[in-house]
This record gives sequence, structure tokens and C-alpha cells, in this order.
Amino acid sequence: MWVLKLSLKDKKGIFSWRNKRFNVRTYAYRTGYYKKANNAYLNAIILIEGNEKNKQEFIKSLRDDKYIKKFEVKRDLINCLIVKPIRISSERKENIFYSLELIHIKPVFTNEEGIEIWEIGSWDKKILDKISEISEKFYEEKMLTLKELKISESDILFFSLYPKLTNKQKQAFLLALNNKYYEFPRKTELKKLAKLVGVSYTTYQFHLRNAEKKIMNSVWIKI
Repeated sequence: MWVLKLSLKDKKGIFSWRNKRFNVRTYAYRTGYYKKANNAYLNAIILIEGNEKNKQEFIKSLRDDKYIKKFEVKRDLINCLIVKPIRISSERKENIFYSLELIHIKPVFTNEEGIEIWEIGSWDKKILDKISEISEKFYEEKMLTLKELKISESDILFFSLYPKLTNKQKQAFLLALNNKYYEFPRKTELKKLAKLVGVSYTTYQFHLRNAEKKIMNSVWIKI
């Protein structure tokens, strides 16, 4: 199978500019796409990461978007239905991203600058070449890799791989991860991270260790 990894910026899209405005990271996974009458329907599940205040503002803004017709949220996970009118001028370039010939290997990751990272596969290299061509023309695309490989279980990422962390456990773990606590050598200390959260060292350590335990147990089961 051929696998394409690319970065792009969809300035007119629903998500990219919101990530930048509210300084959040998101992982979006398409769970359904179809056409009905003159509209295109896309169902997506989005996982949000970032400051709690920023996340809530992102959620409120997205909920109010005119193209969002159905919206559910639980903690940091959004399930939404996006409905857009099909325009002849944009149909060709938009539809290719949702072709049934594609396999969405990982959720689309969008960083705080609104840059999207796509990893998609297909048995037909031509469709991936076409996506890269359209993306470069309309979305400031940069091809990261295009290669033929055999997919393994470690290449596929689904939200179900995440263990069920409490809000405090998730906050503690993401703070440590984003501040490069797990790099070698470590770039920060637990006392500094605890201060950022506004809790005692022992409290922060308690939540982080519980998060690490759940994550390790979840990963071990899947090895």
C-alpha cells in the first residue's frame, strides 16, 4: 500500500483557524461521509488538547458554526456532523480527500498554528499524487513522505487506544509531555510542573503516576 504524509493549511476550513485563534491542538477522525440532495455530510470525532479555558472557547465557537448541524461533547471529545452545500467549483478538490479509495491511517492532527498533518493510504498511488497536487495548489501543502509500505498495527491510531484518564490525570500527563519531561535529558522537573498547575508537588506526582500507570497498562495489553 502507498502511504502519503503531508502538512497543509486550510484557511477557509472549519478547524484550522480556530486552532490558531484558541491555541489548541486537535485530532480529527472522519467517521462518515455521504452526499444527499445538494449537500455533503461529514461526521467527525475530534479530540482537543490545550488550556481548559481555550478548549471551552474552541468548543463554543465550533458549536456555533453555521455548518455544524449536530454536536455532542463529552470532556475533551467532540462528535459532530458537518453539512456543506456542494459547489461545482470546490467539489472536485474537496471530494478527493473523502474518496472511498483512501484509508485514513491516523486522525488529522492540527497544531496551535493551524497546520494540519494528514496520513492517508491507498492501493492506487495516482490518487495520492492527485491529493498532493491539489493540496499544493489550494492548501499550502508540503509533502512529508510518500512511500510504499506494509501497514502494521503500530501504524494505525484510533482514539480507543487511549486509556480512560481522569481530567487531572490527563492534564498532568499532557503538561509533562508538552514540557519535555520525558526527553533525555529531562527539560523540566516535577516541582516546576506542579507550580504551573497550581498544586503541591505530591498532588501533581500522584496524578501523573496514576496516568502513567494506566497508559503503560494500556500499551502493554496491545503489545
